[in-house]
Amino acid sequence: MMSLESIQAIDDIEAGFLYDVTKATVALFYLLQGMEIASRLYLKSPGEQGSQQVSMAGPTLAHLKVFPAVSTTGPEMLGPNGEAIQLAFKGWMADIYGKWEKSRDKATELLGDEGIPVQVECMGDFRHIRNDLIHSGSATEEHSGKCNVLKWFKHGEQIILTTDHVLDFLNQMGLITLPTQLGGPDEQTVVSWMLRPDAVRPESSEEEPSRIVSARMDVDADGEEGSRRYMLSCIFSDGIFGEGPVEVPVEPEEYLTGYVDKHGNIAFHGGQVIGAEKLYDACYGYLTGDCLDGPGILGPDAKYTK
Repeated sequence: MMSLESIQAIDDIEAGFLYDVTKATVALFYLLQGMEIASRLYLKSPGEQGSQQVSMAGPTLAHLKVFPAVSTTGPEMLGPNGEAIQLAFKGWMADIYGKWEKSRDKATELLGDEGIPVQVECMGDFRHIRNDLIHSGSATEEHSGKCNVLKWFKHGEQIILTTDHVLDFLNQMGLITLPTQLGGPDEQTVVSWMLRPDAVRPESSEEEPSRIVSARMDVDADGEEGSRRYMLSCIFSDGIFGEGPVEVPVEPEEYLTGYVDKHGNIAFHGGQVIGAEKLYDACYGYLTGDCLDGPGILGPDAKYTK
């Protein structure tokens, strides 16, 4: 059994990984934001009906008086499938997996023969997808085909990443949080996902309705008099997220195999559903301070194997 000192040290390593992943995701979103702004600058206002003109051939930097230009710069490079966008996602995956390996090395050094290395199924899936992305660009049976949590791509499919994938990974790893202080009282390191001040509900805007892009279930069996409490952590395509207890008349084994159906609701094989609209309202309230009572949903199991 690990000592209290070892447990505290492991907690510090996990907190450091949470901070590093959040920082890497902030960097990714800055890159995506910059390319979103650039894509608008590349297009002038429409001239003749139905036409737009490219305003410049390549990216410009303030300290350079020249800019590189090839035939694929502009909208083709900055679109969802464009090389610039996908290069940002690829860098994010490589950076996070590198940070995970460093955190495992720290745990290995700390625990010694007590248990090495640290294994988390979701990170194993992440490694498989990263391997396919870097080496072939397409999903293979050898790697992406073995994923059990991050079932993003089918065999032979080109790997095109989006923010949906980012949000699903972070949710499955338990890394999307309300403001959380890391470290001791002398450290003020805080990680947080917050509601934007200008955010509006989809029904009051011109945006398409938000979709559930990730759902993670857990069963808390330590309630009063041994009662079970069903816990859910989910996130929508616009980033609205929340976690807490839910009510659904199914057995624990069935609850844990819930899935997002074709209508966008969380469904169970017995026919019961948790409606997306109801969940969205609950998650919106979660972010505005109406937090649900009860324990938070635990992160994925970590195994310290010899």
